Amino acid sequence: MALSIAYYISDYGYGHASRSIAVIRELLRQAAAAGKALHLHAVSGRALPFLERSLAAEFEAARAGGHRLFLRRMESEPGYVLAAGSMQADPRQLSSRMLLYLADLPARVRREASWLGAAGINLTVSDIVAEAFTASRRAGIPSIGVSNFTWFTAYQELLPAEMLAPLAKAYLDMDAFIALAGSREPEWGRVAVRTAGFFCRDVDHGRVLELREQLNPGGQRRLIGLFPGMGIGKGSLLEQLELLRDSRWLAVVSSGMQLPDWAEDAVRIPESETESQHYVAACDVMLTKPGWGTVAEAVCLGKPLALLQRPLFREDRCTTNALRDRHPLLMLDADSLGSPDLSDRLLELCGRSGSPLPAASASAAAVGLSSEPPNAAMSAAPPVTAAAPASAVAAGLSAELPNAAMSAVPPVTAAAPASASRSEAARVAGLLLAHAMSGPDSAYSRSASAPSASATVPSASVPSASSAAAPIASAPASSAPTTSASTLSASATVPTAPAPPSSAVPALPAANSTSSDRHHPLLRTAKPINYNGSGKAMKITVVGTGYVGLVSGVCYAELGHSVICVDKDPMKVATLQNGEIPIYEPGLQELSVRNSELGRLRFTASLGDAVKGVDLIVIAVGTPPLPSGEANLAYIELAAQEIADAMEGHPVVAIKSTVPVGTNEKVRDLIRARTDCPFDSVSLPEFLREGSAVSDTMNPDRIVIGTESPRAEALLRELHARLDCAFAVTDIRSAEMIKYASNAFLATKISFINEIANICEKVGADVTRVAEGMGYDKRIGASFLKAGIGYGGSCFPKDTQALIQIAGHVDYEFKLLRSVVEVNQDQRFNVIRKLEAIFGELRGRTIAVWGLAFKPETDDVREAPAQEIIGELLARGVEVRAYDPIAMDNFRSTFGSGDGGVTWCESALDAATDSDAVCLLTEWKEFGQMDLQQLRGVVREPVLIDGRNAFDEADLQDTDFIYYSVGRPSLARGVKAPVPELSY
Repeated sequence: MALSIAYYISDYGYGHASRSIAVIRELLRQAAAAGKALHLHAVSGRALPFLERSLAAEFEAARAGGHRLFLRRMESEPGYVLAAGSMQADPRQLSSRMLLYLADLPARVRREASWLGAAGINLTVSDIVAEAFTASRRAGIPSIGVSNFTWFTAYQELLPAEMLAPLAKAYLDMDAFIALAGSREPEWGRVAVRTAGFFCRDVDHGRVLELREQLNPGGQRRLIGLFPGMGIGKGSLLEQLELLRDSRWLAVVSSGMQLPDWAEDAVRIPESETESQHYVAACDVMLTKPGWGTVAEAVCLGKPLALLQRPLFREDRCTTNALRDRHPLLMLDADSLGSPDLSDRLLELCGRSGSPLPAASASAAAVGLSSEPPNAAMSAAPPVTAAAPASAVAAGLSAELPNAAMSAVPPVTAAAPASASRSEAARVAGLLLAHAMSGPDSAYSRSASAPSASATVPSASVPSASSAAAPIASAPASSAPTTSASTLSASATVPTAPAPPSSAVPALPAANSTSSDRHHPLLRTAKPINYNGSGKAMKITVVGTGYVGLVSGVCYAELGHSVICVDKDPMKVATLQNGEIPIYEPGLQELSVRNSELGRLRFTASLGDAVKGVDLIVIAVGTPPLPSGEANLAYIELAAQEIADAMEGHPVVAIKSTVPVGTNEKVRDLIRARTDCPFDSVSLPEFLREGSAVSDTMNPDRIVIGTESPRAEALLRELHARLDCAFAVTDIRSAEMIKYASNAFLATKISFINEIANICEKVGADVTRVAEGMGYDKRIGASFLKAGIGYGGSCFPKDTQALIQIAGHVDYEFKLLRSVVEVNQDQRFNVIRKLEAIFGELRGRTIAVWGLAFKPETDDVREAPAQEIIGELLARGVEVRAYDPIAMDNFRSTFGSGDGGVTWCESALDAATDSDAVCLLTEWKEFGQMDLQQLRGVVREPVLIDGRNAFDEADLQDTDFIYYSVGRPSLARGVKAPVPELSY
């Protein structure tokens, strides 16, 4: 079986990601040499795109050996927080962020422990992501820290020790610690410079020269690499860099930097570590902060350095002291950035010879770095002192964290790496691999008894002792490492971590298979369906288990087919396998459990295995909006690539996700470019409503099929044969447009009736009677003519914006739809306007909010009107008391962890208690059925703003509520304005 390693990588710093990439590459090499397949779960935040692009080639080449790379997004610690327009740290902002992070730390640990257990991880590796250690201990999985702890050092200098205690405790949960060469203060900077080869990957000197000529024809300009750790944009200090206006310079910047208009000719480095190294090598000088990775790489390549000084960070001082008089160096502060002579000083720094690389390091760059120290002056440097063992980490973290107590720990001396290019990464990778291989392949197969005896590290996987630049220290896994731990050399033994309980993956609970039929009569008892006359049900794979994918997969199984639902999140898969549903959708859990028991429904995280030999592959992954409003197709494309690499036979590939016109063709071409396997392409749009998605699937109005393949059309007609509905078979582009046009039209009906409601309030008409009269017209219909505070959710806001963008791309301005969006945005603020009409000034008032989901019968809060309404109330100084019967947790996590000014209540009456007004924003039945006399007994003031017209005139009889609804001025009470006199 494959070794499964979870590698947590810091979000912050090019050096952290580069170091991890180097280790992962060595893990691949050494795993292959040991005959082990490696499943690497890279867990990070902003570093994920960089990791994916940098490691894509290696994992693509290693697929034949069973190696796989899985990416999972998780933000790490707060990082450094700089004051605006400054290079100085901002302890106040950092303190605020750290408090929020620490408050959420227990929940983060629970989530990670659940994910680690569900994913079957053998070993956890963490690069400055503290909760990984505690989560691993909870899951019974061994964990190793690979870190220099300079992050924690910076926290110590800026934050009080008592605040850091929970973070320190999390670090102490690690089972072992691999000390990197140069990972301890005060030797850190000097050793980092000496071992710079760890960061510089193999560089093709020919590619460097090619890039220089391409970027700088004829050598007319100098190339300056800008890696400042902060954006180049309006208001930043780097906007003072006059050299960016100097025709003698061309800036080379990272791909994510924001550039001002006057720096449009700057060159962006591609988002790939594999290619970015050549851009860095092509630069004449590097302007950066004293971060380990960037500085070390520049030193290794012989690049002159202009360093931004950050006086509060000791690691910066250590680095610059190590470089002084040993490397071409220019120190910059805030004032010198705007100095008119900075260009001349930098030109003087990098020399005027025009040599693309300093002679001392050109050969090293060409061959992937020599075995000699990168700078001749470094050969006289004092010996390297490696990091202390884990006991020292424990002592340091529990005392003054982590450096003050270091002096009491005997140092361990280690030689400098024998090879400057790979030895350190190879040493670390060897120790990680040995630790992962020290137990059985599957963590779940381990005994739940006491830890086994130490297992010998396989020597074949580990570099020789001569290349071990620093030790790995291991503490007993059964307790926190607070006592002295043994120091292990590269050939020593590593203790096996304690086993998780045998019940780590609970069995699917028994369920009454008839309950779904009894409670949901609309759902039919399924029987096997004949497919192509074979008498067998179809084999279907659904990729994605969101609302669309999960409901579709479960309902296809209910129709009698054999269905596999795939999701990349192992924790979500484990939840589904356990009979639980991660979304709130009436009837879905009962159907899921029933069809799982019948063997027709399975869940997995392995897409490659799930698509082999199936009849139909349904892509139902998310297409979230980009900032521009366009649909993000990254998940669609990634799924298509993996499908292409694994599919067999002659499947039909259907896209059920909502995608822009032309996407199906792009996906078809993408798959064709990666495989010779025949397949048919289909657009199969969905028309589900959250809250009634199961019923909509089993009782649809129509099935839209977009395809040019008669074979695919026949298969999809057979798939839906038992459903009583119309079929609309079109070309692919028309099917894609049908989905957007349908949602845009429904959104238009909602905004239209809301506009009519606003006019009704001014002329004295009743919008409910107006809508009823309109709805009798068959050309109009009654649906979606209910006035309120506007639409929300995951579909209408996203799809209307996407259709506007689609029109814009073909030079058409969709004026009507733009107005629909504008009306919807403004409609929700009528609630605020009505409160102001009653109270005037709102500051100091207490307002109860009933309903947080965007509609009833769902826990979805995406684009819910309550988000903006509550935000506006808080901005006006209002104290909000909020309640929703289902969506409370989702709303809180989306709205923000601060919750300032919001009290989360246990019931509708609890929220209304001592409030000045009640605002009904979601039409849950319990709100419309509220006894208003009982409500009157708990509120401070009898004010009721009904944003969904949930109450009628009979409900208000014999009450003294000041009542406002939407478009029904005749029901307004207490502050009712007389019916206006109309003059035209």
